[in-house]
Amino acid sequence: MVPFTDTYKYVGVTLHSMGMSLFKLNYSLKAQTGRVAAAAAFSLNSVVGPLDPSTGRKLHIAQIDPHLTAACDICVDFEKTHLQELERVQQTFIRRFGGLGDKALTAFLYKETGIWPLAYRRISLAVKFLEYIIQLPDSHLAKIASVASSNLATESGARCWYSALQTLLRDSAGFDLPFLPLVTPGLLASAYKAIRTHMYRSLRQKLSLSPKAYLVRDIQIEDDNGRLSSPALYFRQYLLVARRSHKVTLTKLLLSDHALTSERDRWLPKSIRPERSNRKCRVCQSAPETPEHILFICSLPINIGALTLRRSICTKLSWLNVPTNEAQAILAIRQALRLSHTVAELAELAYTTYKYLTVAFVAT
Repeated sequence: MVPFTDTYKYVGVTLHSMGMSLFKLNYSLKAQTGRVAAAAAFSLNSVVGPLDPSTGRKLHIAQIDPHLTAACDICVDFEKTHLQELERVQQTFIRRFGGLGDKALTAFLYKETGIWPLAYRRISLAVKFLEYIIQLPDSHLAKIASVASSNLATESGARCWYSALQTLLRDSAGFDLPFLPLVTPGLLASAYKAIRTHMYRSLRQKLSLSPKAYLVRDIQIEDDNGRLSSPALYFRQYLLVARRSHKVTLTKLLLSDHALTSERDRWLPKSIRPERSNRKCRVCQSAPETPEHILFICSLPINIGALTLRRSICTKLSWLNVPTNEAQAILAIRQALRLSHTVAELAELAYTTYKYLTVAFVAT
């Protein structure tokens, strides 16, 4: 006699009959497996030192992503609450290897590392699976099951795998998926392109609406032929800086995860939060304490070496003088980020100036 059970694992997918969602437990188990894999990756810190972003990105692709995308072709992300459990694992891993806290905008995690947001990664793999399905012979069991699911969705509008995939593509990529007999490889290529386009548009929109993104929004990169472009997802050069302390400090300043007055006062209740123009620099009291101000404008003590670094960066940028206002300072930062031979010095400047402020004003 076969005993009754409310939980069963079939070809790696855990099915649970209690509750409204058949795959809820599978999401939780995969999230836990992803957390264990992430902890194992960071356990290397005690042996080889902290993970740099380049290595962290490779480990994410090789060790974390397979767990977070497992069975995404079957478990279509119709329930967003289940997907969010997996997304938290991905976001926490990226924040940790990048040296970022919870204050950094989530869109930064993807834009600056070139890693796809998990929701778009999972739906793109589901589309790839559908491409595999339509190329199977009609006698194949997977093809028969898919056709049955398509018919169920088309004829009765019932909730099933195919209707969930249709809804997800419509909501996440603005793409209308017809019923299965009309699906072709060319159509799915268009669906994949729509997913990618919608992902880029979504990230750019989030960054355009955020006041935190002004230093890295639409920042340009230069290819080997000298052509400039502004990719929505790209692994940035400043993440390759050799000195971790310099790299992490620059990352925090660029992505608004710092403790300068301009950002720290943002955390205050709205009723007592000062305007940005009144969040004065603790050193010179002449302007708001922003990353661009402390990097290029603030009159810091000569002995910390900031002025020498400023002049060196501006010389490499072919500037005759160092910036004298906020707009020029922002332009200098953006140009320095674009060139490989200035990024390391910009990171050193970030570390030098930020360390001085945090040490000199630790009591505040």
